[in-house]
Amino acid sequence: MKLGLWRWKYLYQSVKKEGPLEGYNIAWEKHSGMLAMEAAARAGLPALTVQNGPAPEASIHFLTGASHFYMTVFCAYSLCRVTPHPLDIVVHDDGTLSEEVRGWIRASLPTARFLDRAPTRAATEAFLHKDRFPSLWKARERLVLMRKLMDVHAPAPGWKLFLDSDMLFFSPPHVLLDWMRSPAQPCCMTDVTVAYGYPEPRLAALAGAPMPEFVNTGICGLERGRIDWEKLEFWSGRLMEEFGINHFLEQGMTAMLLATLPFQFMPRRDYICCPLREQVTPRPDGVMHHYVSDSRTHYYRHGWRHILAPASQAVRP
Repeated sequence: MKLGLWRWKYLYQSVKKEGPLEGYNIAWEKHSGMLAMEAAARAGLPALTVQNGPAPEASIHFLTGASHFYMTVFCAYSLCRVTPHPLDIVVHDDGTLSEEVRGWIRASLPTARFLDRAPTRAATEAFLHKDRFPSLWKARERLVLMRKLMDVHAPAPGWKLFLDSDMLFFSPPHVLLDWMRSPAQPCCMTDVTVAYGYPEPRLAALAGAPMPEFVNTGICGLERGRIDWEKLEFWSGRLMEEFGINHFLEQGMTAMLLATLPFQFMPRRDYICCPLREQVTPRPDGVMHHYVSDSRTHYYRHGWRHILAPASQAVRP
């Protein structure tokens, strides 16, 4: 398979970080594992058992594109595989999903719904007018992660659960499923560090409340009516004016929102962020893993392969 420039850069950075000798072998396993994972997603994963009954109240949303569609496939598929009822999977196109790539996604997730970029943007702008929310739109144009807040929640009311694609589910996520069936307050994942992108004292001062620690929006359940969009506009404008744009702006402002609301953390011991190697292999610990930072190596080398084990090995309620 021909490697794109970004993948050569990715491989180079991994080798540089992990060392020229043993590190090179690990880095190559990581890279070849990524290619094998993508190939498996292109070929289509084993057919899922069709579940009966109503879907939970909250729909499940992913933002994806041609460069990482396979991660979305494995995340959504792994969740469906261990869930005893149908799920409403919604895929937000970042503008790069060709019909061929959509076909690869449908092969593993036949009931997934696709939302095109242009009409989603139009619906978002209809609710969040640019003249009233210029700072939010400035942030959205520069940070794709702002779409997790704006494009997912602004177009229509209702509870929605956003999931980052670099996650895998290994057994039924009962706490999350209970939330999805009857959401009453926002929810999020527990991080291993505080990653809000801006000084916490300043965030707390703007929010008017102490900042909650360890908010991670890899899992983030919100309802449009509970989001104070005027505050988001004010916060984003002040933060960008004082400190500039930061990759973690969306996560930081979500934590600011949660500072003013009752909300629910997914339990850290079961919903593991940045798992260690021994938590991934030979058998994964916990309910799900979020493969951020250094744990991405374990994701490509070992994690995704667990999802291809016979369905009978998946723990079900």
